[in-house]
Amino acid sequence: MFQTIWSILVAILVIGVIVMVHELGHFLTARRLGIRVREFGIGMGPKLKKWERGGVIYSLRLFPVGGFVNFYGEDEDIDDPRAFNRQKPWKRLLSIAAGPIANIFLAFLITIGLLMIVGETVPVVQNVMEGYPAQAAGLQAGDRIVAVDGAHVNFASEAKLRILENTDETVLLTVQRGSATTDYEVGYKQDAETGISLVGINFEQTPQTFGFFEAIGLSFSWIVFITQQMFSLLGGLLTGTQSTASIVGPVGTISLIGQSAQIGLYSLLRLGVLISINLGIFNLLPLPALDGSRIVFILVEMVRGKPIPPEREGMVHFIGLILLIGLMVLVTYQDIARLISGNGVLG
Repeated sequence: MFQTIWSILVAILVIGVIVMVHELGHFLTARRLGIRVREFGIGMGPKLKKWERGGVIYSLRLFPVGGFVNFYGEDEDIDDPRAFNRQKPWKRLLSIAAGPIANIFLAFLITIGLLMIVGETVPVVQNVMEGYPAQAAGLQAGDRIVAVDGAHVNFASEAKLRILENTDETVLLTVQRGSATTDYEVGYKQDAETGISLVGINFEQTPQTFGFFEAIGLSFSWIVFITQQMFSLLGGLLTGTQSTASIVGPVGTISLIGQSAQIGLYSLLRLGVLISINLGIFNLLPLPALDGSRIVFILVEMVRGKPIPPEREGMVHFIGLILLIGLMVLVTYQDIARLISGNGVLG
């Protein structure tokens, strides 16, 4: 019981920090650009506590998920040079984009720290499985996989995912052995126990640490890779090759964070990085009610030379909010159903 309560508290803390960073991005950028902020709120629902400082109301809300920054003049026409609606389009765009960018930057910084202090496993072959295609193709222990189907890979987890995601009968592995680099076309063989198609290689499990500047480049590459995976999932949802069952909602996220907290700090931070990247990228999508949609309206205004009528923009955001709430209800139901069935959040 104590462990469950502890896991929930840790999950709330992690989500709270990620959301606070997002809202701080909006808040600090707006203040820097001379835009007045009415309220900076952490959480949603009824106010538990509020205080005012420097003309800004700060509040803590009942439900510790989410948060908001209420710009002065954001959804109304106010004749005040500090009002959001009176700002130049580029200032409004930066203020809106700063939230998602702050989340991505947070993930970037945490990843740099993890790579320098803890390290990450690299795609060096530890052993080749007997009777599998990798053995027949000529791969050996000590080989380093540098690319999968032409896509460069830095980490073992990245190489594994690209190999498993390949839908062809063979996969092209670019292998560095000593000073030579060679391409190997490797087939798949279905594992008798799991039913998963494998090439038959295991990677070394000892993490490798990196210097500061190398960690910067690798952190950037890792975030690009995660972003590609996210867009791949979204594309699958649009084309029907992926179902909403693959999406984890609020309940599932809390459960995952709780599980990671039990494993250790490293696992928790890695999951926090993924959640922060996903929050940042998702909010930049041009979907109604998200930051990305507001950015699109500002870009249209910059092209047209005049803003979209507020009532039309408001209607688009309202419809989008209803759809997002519907999606949230669906994925929450799926999370709860998975937990009740005992399959966990990943099913």
